[in-house]
Amino acid sequence: MGIIFALISMVFAGVNDFVFKEFTNRSKQMTGLFLSGVGLISFVVFGTLAISSAEGITGVRWQVCAGAGIASFLANVLFVRSYHTLPAGTGATIYRLNLVVVALMSFFWLREAATLWKIIGIAMGSAAVLTLGRTGGGTSKAGRITSIGLTALVTACFLRALMGILYKLASIYGIPPYELLAVNGAIWCLGGLIYATLGRETLMFSTGTAGITLLSGVLVCGITYFMLASTRFAEASIAIPITQMSFIVTCILGSVLHNEAFTANKLMAVTAAIGCVICLSQG
Repeated sequence: MGIIFALISMVFAGVNDFVFKEFTNRSKQMTGLFLSGVGLISFVVFGTLAISSAEGITGVRWQVCAGAGIASFLANVLFVRSYHTLPAGTGATIYRLNLVVVALMSFFWLREAATLWKIIGIAMGSAAVLTLGRTGGGTSKAGRITSIGLTALVTACFLRALMGILYKLASIYGIPPYELLAVNGAIWCLGGLIYATLGRETLMFSTGTAGITLLSGVLVCGITYFMLASTRFAEASIAIPITQMSFIVTCILGSVLHNEAFTANKLMAVTAAIGCVICLSQG
């Protein structure tokens, strides 16, 4: 069941990566307000569910909830900002390398077993990411990996991995899932407003931008809910790496909606990613 939930989260994440890129194409100067809107949607949805649930608001291990929210928000700020200089496929690919980081954290921090199947699966996942990343090269401005963009993405990778580990800890500590996700949404909402204020962003949403924000908010709800659910049924070193194969969905959407070529590298990456999921499901 954990693997199924991880795959569902993967699909939501792949679509949301594409939506993020669509947003930066339309409104590059509204990153903070965009993330704040996404957080507001998440807070309203999960806050309502938390209040109406049997557990209510418990305040259990609030540090874990806050830590996961902060790590998630900062990771996504850096992720969205990197899209200002990187193409969608390249940015999503480098970002998803956090599957290696989260696996290492799981082995050394959570003391999860480093089985042969896990090692092979993570290696195949890394191969898929790196193979796909080669399609982002080139000499054009859109294809170059700038030092600033690369630094932002590497930092985002570590923060995203930390969020995954904290989600697993939340499951171990018995933190109510709706409460955890509501706190995450609140942090996104507040953090986005702070970011928008510091960046002197416009506070006016066009109809199109509001629609993208709403769509991304719904997708983020799906990503976080099913990722958290997957960690309740599977080890972090299995569930989280599977969710990071979402670049497959991003590439497919790019090919279908933007006529991006589905190259041999992309085909090899998809094959390796499928192998990654199969191996991790045996772990």
